[in-house]
Amino acid sequence: MNNYKQMLQGLDFSLKRQGIKDLEQRQRSIAVLVNGLNVQNLQAVIDSRENTSVPQLGIGEKSIDIIGCLDQGCFDVRIALFQVYQEKTWHLSMADQGFESMAVVARHTRGNWLELTIREMQAHSRIDGRMMQGHLASLKYEQGGMMRVAKIKNGKVKIPLEVCQFYQNTRGRIYGSVPVTLACSVGQMHMPESTALLRFWL
Repeated sequence: MNNYKQMLQGLDFSLKRQGIKDLEQRQRSIAVLVNGLNVQNLQAVIDSRENTSVPQLGIGEKSIDIIGCLDQGCFDVRIALFQVYQEKTWHLSMADQGFESMAVVARHTRGNWLELTIREMQAHSRIDGRMMQGHLASLKYEQGGMMRVAKIKNGKVKIPLEVCQFYQNTRGRIYGSVPVTLACSVGQMHMPESTALLRFWL
């Protein structure tokens, strides 16, 4: 029991290091992560989060609240999906191939969202080297301490702007960032469900 409590404390410390400062938000996230896990699986969750890098802000960058300042309407933005593991920080994720490079930021009275356009992706099988084709099967994001599944409709997928973090550099350039978990419909052997960091530039 003491070992289990120590693991929970370690997970709380890990979440705090990754930028989740609010205690209640950390507690909600922990409840989602450990629900139904035994000690061995809990340790695996902690290890996986310790091996995941949340990129630090660059020199002069600051976190901002931009949603309320955006004009209503639709705006084209460039996107990229990056790997999140420490040894590969800022390398493009294979999931980047699964989306058009331009997306749309929409702000309306009925909601605010980032709309991505799906495209067919190609990758070599790790089993036999054969070229395989597929497309996005699912995209998840975290909201309120729970993983939400984004709806895919007519080749489009929407992510609420409220789950994104926004930053501004010293030159005034603004970008948004949100971790997403994705899976491809074909080739599960070479692209299982994985996490990437989605960035878009306003």
